[in-house]
Order: sequence, then C-alpha cells, then structure tokens
Amino acid sequence: MMIETIVSKIAERISDKETARLQRAVEALKSGEMKVFAVSRGRWLVANGRATYNVARTQDGWSCSCPDFTQRHVRCKHIFATYLAEKSGLVQLAPKDAQVQPSNGHEEASGDQAQPQPSPNGVQDQAAPTGEGLDPVIPWGKRKGQRLSQVAREDPEYLFFLARRMEPRSEEDRALQEAARKALEAAVQAAVERAFADESAMPLLPFGEEKGKPIHRAHPKWVAIMAKRSDEDARSFQDLVLYGVARRLHEARQKKRQSKASLDTQVLLEAIREVIREAIPAALEAARQATADNDAIMADLADLRRRVERMERALSALRHVAEREAALAAR
Repeated sequence: MMIETIVSKIAERISDKETARLQRAVEALKSGEMKVFAVSRGRWLVANGRATYNVARTQDGWSCSCPDFTQRHVRCKHIFATYLAEKSGLVQLAPKDAQVQPSNGHEEASGDQAQPQPSPNGVQDQAAPTGEGLDPVIPWGKRKGQRLSQVAREDPEYLFFLARRMEPRSEEDRALQEAARKALEAAVQAAVERAFADESAMPLLPFGEEKGKPIHRAHPKWVAIMAKRSDEDARSFQDLVLYGVARRLHEARQKKRQSKASLDTQVLLEAIREVIREAIPAALEAARQATADNDAIMADLADLRRRVERMERALSALRHVAEREAALAAR
C-alpha cells in the first residue's frame, strides 16, 4: 500500500497537531532521515538522525522511548513512522548492534517495555504478520524480511515448512501459516500444471527399481502407488507435486480403461441383437411354410422359444459380465 493512501486514512481520524507530526514522519521516511528497523515481532528501532528510539506495539497499543511520548504523552512521529513503514513494507532488518536474542527460530528483543498508547489511526490494530493481506513479510528465520510470494517463487521448500511444519507460537504465526497454506496450495497446482506442459518439469520417482525415472514414464503400478498417497504423507514440496501429478495420470488412465471396457461391451451386445434379429424372421418364415403340419409348427415355435430364451440368458450373463468389468475398471 502506498504511503499517501495510508496517510489519507490516518489523517481523517487524528487532530491537527498529530497531523503535523504525521507529515514530519512521512517527510523523514521519504528523505531517508528516519529509518525503521525490525528487532522482533512488535518491536522496532527508529533511527532519527543521530538518535535512536525503541518503538513497541502490544495488545494494548503503541509506545516509544522518545520524550514526546514518555514526558508529553503524545503519539510521536516515531510511532507514525513505524506504522507507515510497517504498512508500506519499508521496515528494514535490525542493525548488527541491536540487542537481539534468538529463541527457537523466533527473535525476542531485550530492553524495558514502554507504556502503551493507542495505535496511530485511533483504532487498535489486530496482531498480524508484517505486511498486509495474503502476502505478508516473514518476520523471522532465514527468510526474514521477504514477502511470502517471493519465498514461494524462490524457495518452495521453505514455503512447505511454513505451511506444514512450523509450530505457531503467536497469532502472528498462525496468520502467517494460514497465508502460507494458501500460497502452498497455489504453488503446488502451478507446479503440477507446469509438469504436464513441460516434460522436463515432470517429477521423478523417488524410490523403487525405476528410481529417478519421470513419473509419467514409470510403470503404472508406481503411478497408482503415488496416487494413493495422501498430502498428509508428504515430507516436502516435491512430494506434494509428485502426488498431484500421479493422481492426474492415474485418473486419466482409469477413464481410458473404463471407456474401452464400455466400448467392448457395446460391440458384443450389438452382435447378439443382430443374431436375434436374424433368427426371428427365419423362424416365422419356417412357421408359415409349415402351416399344413401343426405339429411341425409347434415344434418350430418351441425350438424358437428355446433359442430366444438361451439368447436372453446369454445376453443377461454378458450384461452382468460387462457391469463387473466396468466396476473393476472404476477401482
């Protein structure tokens, strides 16, 4: 979101004095006089010329270590600058001399907590990953500071970790993981489509006597095995792509087999109908020629009846066979 858009929304809800501080924050950010560095979730360092201030956001609101906030108890330009930088993606990585202590892949900053104040726009912000919408900025880890969309393009395995392996420790983490799951689903679908459009992108069989062979050229039994794997069994992004491709291949082969079985059955049934159509007229003609001999007529009719009954039984048996073949093909 552009800074001007954010400023216009904030300006509608604050006083004229606060608007002046907001404008100074905008000018300082644009000129580079003021820079905002992420220390941890909800904590920033704001470099304003030679001075540096600690800005924090808790569930109760915003705070700053500058005199405007601590002594005059007003929302300072450092808070406004942090809010604008956070919303517009201008937050930078913390400098090396910042006091940061890593803890289990997440980072927590040392230092005293300042007293909280309301958020700059007068409305309490809900906890959310750094950034906005479904494309947040990763707030920690080896991809800290990068957008989720960039991670999806450059490191889909890390996207898999965020979506499936990460253990959320906060509302921020849970929101990030939900966005990562949606991004992972889209990335897997795109990779599956790419595999069918370009054979060089087709995933390889990871084990068995055909290990390393493109899945679409492997024996159908391996395709069936991979197709039956659940996404919950996946241990990597590539596993998800492999299972998705295998399911598409297996479904296509099942439909082709089912179509062939149905065609064979239709051909056989039509042949039987043709035999019946030819037999009945012949029998009727014989009956007309034997009108003088009632016994012969009755015998011919009885024979005809038996033939028709046999053909009906055969037709019924073949219908059951056809239904059984269709059922087997559908499995």
